[in-house]
Amino acid sequence: MTRELGSKDCKGKMSEEKIPRDNFEIFRISLIHITIIIFCTVFLSIFSQITMAEVASFSRFPENFLELNEAERLEVQTKTIKEFEVLFEKNPHKIKEEYLEAVTKTSPSLLFLQNILWLIFFVLPTYFILKKLVRVDINSLNDELGISQINRGILAGCFVFLILLLVSMTFSLFNYKPKVDEFQAKLFLNLKGNYYLLAWSIYTVGLITGILEEFLFRGLFLAHFASKGFAREGLFITSFIFGMMHFSFDASPIIPVILTFVGLLFGSIYLQSKNIWIAIGAHATYNSLGLIAAYFIGDKLL
Repeated sequence: MTRELGSKDCKGKMSEEKIPRDNFEIFRISLIHITIIIFCTVFLSIFSQITMAEVASFSRFPENFLELNEAERLEVQTKTIKEFEVLFEKNPHKIKEEYLEAVTKTSPSLLFLQNILWLIFFVLPTYFILKKLVRVDINSLNDELGISQINRGILAGCFVFLILLLVSMTFSLFNYKPKVDEFQAKLFLNLKGNYYLLAWSIYTVGLITGILEEFLFRGLFLAHFASKGFAREGLFITSFIFGMMHFSFDASPIIPVILTFVGLLFGSIYLQSKNIWIAIGAHATYNSLGLIAAYFIGDKLL
């Protein structure tokens, strides 16, 4: 018989219904998660800024830079660094614009770099802290993975996408169009008719981001709550955190609200299926369908 999350198994774990509500324990788990997120976000932001600066500065080098001799390369580097320092002082936002232009237009392979940073500064530290320090019994990666799980994940992802499509159509009826963050706006704009960018986007933003975010929010955070018998409370708390993690000052405040709802759907899929791979498949499918739609209609999708 398939063991439900938080239910009693052969090791004697108690079911959620038999565990008395412990508000302090719920608060303690939430505090652990929020503390992890704050520290990981700080380190990720620092290294993301460094990465953006490196990519933006390198994009200023001439195409034949590697073909130049050592003296010529040194001259170009010195000149570029000086120009970059002046730009950083006068218009630091320009650096981000140049980075986004490189990632979504000239060098889409750099999208993979964002996944690497997320893995190093978010997922791995969180896994280590919860598994080794807090000692949470999390075995999500051991969940069964096969054609059945993949198909169920794809179907669930299509369902989530259709729901969000209905939400978007409802907004359109009231002539309301929530503003998305600069990265998504630039990505969807450049995606139209760009098969090369679509391929990289589905691989990174679709598949890998789906894996990383689901493993973090559902496979680690939500599973932590469920292991203590607080799956229901954890569903709402982790979904709220998921939505707030997508907050951006250059986007509409309704976006985190929408993504909190999306998090509830993914979390419900995880709790009902008891399988992280189905939730990952749903998330990856949901992301990929949005990217495919943008390939055909560009930023009109936003």
